[in-house]
Amino acid sequence: MKFIPHFCVLINAVVWGLVWIPMKWLDINGLSIIWTTFFAYLILTGLLLLFRPRSFLITIKSKTLLLMALSYGLTNICFNWAVTNGDVVRVVFLFYLMPIWAAIFAKFFLSEALGFKGMCRVFLAIVGLIIVLDIFDQLSLVLQINFYEILAIVGGVFFALANVFLRKAKSYSSFDRSMAIYFGSCFVPFGVLSFGLLLSNFGFSTSPLDSLQALYSFDFNSIFLVVIFMSIALGAANFCLQFGGSKLLVQTTSLLMIVEIPVATVSSAILSNKMTESSVLIGGSLIVAAAIWAIFDRVKMK
Repeated sequence: MKFIPHFCVLINAVVWGLVWIPMKWLDINGLSIIWTTFFAYLILTGLLLLFRPRSFLITIKSKTLLLMALSYGLTNICFNWAVTNGDVVRVVFLFYLMPIWAAIFAKFFLSEALGFKGMCRVFLAIVGLIIVLDIFDQLSLVLQINFYEILAIVGGVFFALANVFLRKAKSYSSFDRSMAIYFGSCFVPFGVLSFGLLLSNFGFSTSPLDSLQALYSFDFNSIFLVVIFMSIALGAANFCLQFGGSKLLVQTTSLLMIVEIPVATVSSAILSNKMTESSVLIGGSLIVAAAIWAIFDRVKMK
């Protein structure tokens, strides 16, 4: 049964490779991704709080769980925001520089060896990043990157950090770790919404409350059902991740998550009926190659 943790992480990867579909649908129909993320994880936090209230108390008393909650919350808001508004394939490839950040964080926080080969993989992934971003387009050194692609990279950094804290939290129960993920992923978008509301009061932006008008102008039942579906899918995915990730090396978890890339790429090609740019595929392939290389290079704890 040693394959179960690996299988759980793979389930999480498949869900996250497809979750952009209902997210985009909700965003198109007026419910912003920040509200969607907040509602989805509010439901999950409420349900777990109802059946396991002790887990919330354990979470807020644990520095490790709180840091893990914050890291996963920032991961979710960055990735969801990026994949909903940006190019799905570019965003996913850039997010999956994450194994590189995971290797670096694991080295400093968990004493997992990096070594010369690990440094070579970092270099290979950076070359892939340069190609994906088309930095040397026509030798002009023009950086082809937008806000959502920056969010994807930042989300990958936070996800790598979250996996480190997940590994450190292996002594806690699955329910406690799940509560940390759900609570953090609910709290962070709530903070973003609150900050947006504050800015709107001073005239710097539109009020995030305006987005809720979609609940009245569109079919409320449809939106409600999609949000519930997302909550169930994300809840199952995150439970699988914390169960499997707590039992595997940080780098192993990060690498298994790469399955999300072909899932997102194929689903995007089918639904958009267009092929991805060759530079994105070539650069992305180098990023994936760097990660797959690490799979066959066992990294032992010091």
